Amino acid sequence: MDGNGRGGAAGASAGTMSTPEWESLRQALDSADEQQLESWLAQVAARGAEALPMLWEALNNPAEDVRWAALRILAEMEAPPVEWMVWMLADPSPLVRQAAALALAAHPHPRALPALIEALGDPDALAADLAMQAVIAQGAEAVPALLEVLNDLPAAARLRVARALASVKDTRTIPALMQLMENGSMLSAYWAERGLENLRQDLIYFFPGR
Repeated sequence: MDGNGRGGAAGASAGTMSTPEWESLRQALDSADEQQLESWLAQVAARGAEALPMLWEALNNPAEDVRWAALRILAEMEAPPVEWMVWMLADPSPLVRQAAALALAAHPHPRALPALIEALGDPDALAADLAMQAVIAQGAEAVPALLEVLNDLPAAARLRVARALASVKDTRTIPALMQLMENGSMLSAYWAERGLENLRQDLIYFFPGR
């Protein structure tokens, strides 16, 4: 754990943000020009691995907008460190957790799935909904883990699991969706019905006449 009280992450590399880099980051964040900020984020993302030491330092910064900016950059990179984004799902700031979930939606990876499923119960509703979108981005890879936890989660997180299962379009979800139709909440039953209808349409398309 570093001097800021923040823990390390696998694969992290130490680095020192140069004064010009820090000044340009702060200017971009403080600017009222959203296009200027987006342009700066894209320029840093284009640097790829060269920018990682700077981003690691930014993720450890006490200012939430700096950590948010680092995650926005990671989301735009081609192959960012998954562990860094997973780690930030537990950040104290809801804004940062939202950015972490968005970054993981842009870069689906099985190693992120356990943390994303836990984040479905995030006290910040937007962070939890974005974690759900990141789970959905994993596609069929997420189905076994979602089925395993479906009956063990609080109501809000269970609803997000139902929505994820309904969105994946995988026949392994049928028993769980049918169970939600019969015994779930009204909203869970709604999403289960949508999921089953989507699956039915796909089966009719692929197996005409059956």
